[in-house]
Amino acid sequence: MMPSQRCSRRKIESLRFCQSREGGSEVNKMQERREENGKTDERGQWFVSALPLLGQGLTEILQTAREWEWPGVELVMDGEVWQHPGGAIQHIRKSLLGEDLPITLHAPVFEINLANPLYPEQRLLAERQYVGALVTAAELGAGHVVIHPGYGSRTYDRDLAQSFAREHLARLCKMAERLGVLMVVENAGVGPAALFDQNEFAALIEEFYSPYCGAIVDIGHAFANGWDLPGLFAALGDRVRAVHIHDNGGSADEHLPLGHGHLPWAEVERAIRALPSPVHQVIEYREDTDLEVIRSHVARLTGRERAKAGGI
Repeated sequence: MMPSQRCSRRKIESLRFCQSREGGSEVNKMQERREENGKTDERGQWFVSALPLLGQGLTEILQTAREWEWPGVELVMDGEVWQHPGGAIQHIRKSLLGEDLPITLHAPVFEINLANPLYPEQRLLAERQYVGALVTAAELGAGHVVIHPGYGSRTYDRDLAQSFAREHLARLCKMAERLGVLMVVENAGVGPAALFDQNEFAALIEEFYSPYCGAIVDIGHAFANGWDLPGLFAALGDRVRAVHIHDNGGSADEHLPLGHGHLPWAEVERAIRALPSPVHQVIEYREDTDLEVIRSHVARLTGRERAKAGGI
């Protein structure tokens, strides 16, 4: 190792978080960007998930975010481009050079299960992918990284699956703390796929909570599972660091635009506003959602409509 290089104390598989003294200015820029992305005003920082653009390249996604005036973008780390994270990092850095477009990351979802009690290889694969997401977030200065704790199944020993989820999340939280990255754990899954019920999820977040590990409450998942959303927000309090926003009919994970289902948004919004601190709010609508619908919802939810009409 050259004397001008310093590496993190721990190697995770083939991923290394290294920095050189010569690259210090770039690292400082990423730190400044992460702090900027993590800032919230009295309404909270807003982002739009790139889920509607799933399958498109990073260039197209970032161009869409700019053209449609998204306040920030949550990049979904599924797809071929993320098989080579180093290239993706450089691409994003180049694309965002000189621009103020806050970003967050959603770690891979498809074919990933951190809690699978039947196949340890799948759990280890999931942890490696999530470590990669945390390292990428540190490199990019992302505002947060969304992590799924794993999924349940009618064929699983639920208690065993939950224990594996806790084991892996404990390691991931320590990694997030070392990297200085905010990791938010989501209430993932609907029906049998939901590994934790409302009280168990609140207890899980309490167990791992730190300045770098908190909760992202997916209000669509919670509503479809019959959870008491105002009660959940009240129970979690400042442990809530982010929210995923979408709608459904009350029984399935549909990721509909708000107002297209039955979620009581006015009641949920009041609960979010009552939280001790502002949070990241991510509009997470399903694939192929009309971009004009997203634009209008961004304007309404962020207060842009009222601002244009003469103030909020």
